[in-house]
Amino acid sequence: MAVETASVVIGVALLASLAQGVTAFGFALISVPFLVLVLDVKDTVVVVSLLALASEVLLAFRVWSDVHWRTVGTLMVGSWLGMPVGLLVLLRVPEDGLRLVVGLAAVTMAGALAAGMRITARGLRTELGVGALSGVLATSTSMSGPPIVSYLVGRGHERDEFRGVMALYLLAGSIVTVVIFFIAGVVTRDAVLLALVGLPAVLIGNTSGNWLASRIDAAIFRRIVIALLMATALSGVGFSIQRLAT
Repeated sequence: MAVETASVVIGVALLASLAQGVTAFGFALISVPFLVLVLDVKDTVVVVSLLALASEVLLAFRVWSDVHWRTVGTLMVGSWLGMPVGLLVLLRVPEDGLRLVVGLAAVTMAGALAAGMRITARGLRTELGVGALSGVLATSTSMSGPPIVSYLVGRGHERDEFRGVMALYLLAGSIVTVVIFFIAGVVTRDAVLLALVGLPAVLIGNTSGNWLASRIDAAIFRRIVIALLMATALSGVGFSIQRLAT
């Protein structure tokens, strides 16, 4: 394991867990575009999933009393339906093609969130559909949060309830995703070692983010995160196009 790669993982884990501690989402959105530049796509998705799981466990303990359980349950069922499709994409799509898809997905999601796009439809079918889309993204790119964020914001959840639903939904999804990865044999030794290296940064970042959550405007912080994500994702897209063209 290169020292430079480990240093990037630590820095990204700190930033991503800090953002998640504040907003209850954003770990994969921030970390995937960064890590995909120094790791292959499969290891990136696995490392991010392992570190995100640790961050979500920490957050879940802090927001447990604010969870809207029916919403979490419906979204999770939909996610389970989408996860096998995402895993098929991860296993079958060539690495450079998947790297480009990850970058484009990050740009699209960041742009949609920054533009204020919301899912305003209601009902069981909508929640199952949103969950299914999130599940596909979870096992193919590890970026499962944006569809859920758009839906919850569109429903007008209060901040604490929003954080509670996001934390528990992402935690449940991460547990299933990591189990699927182990069963499918996509978890490498290097990915596990890198995740272990990043764990202390996750603890520090998540704790700091939770402390900041009640002291800063989360909307402003989220806009900064989205801008950073957009710049990183565009860089990743350019790199992927260059690789595919050569």
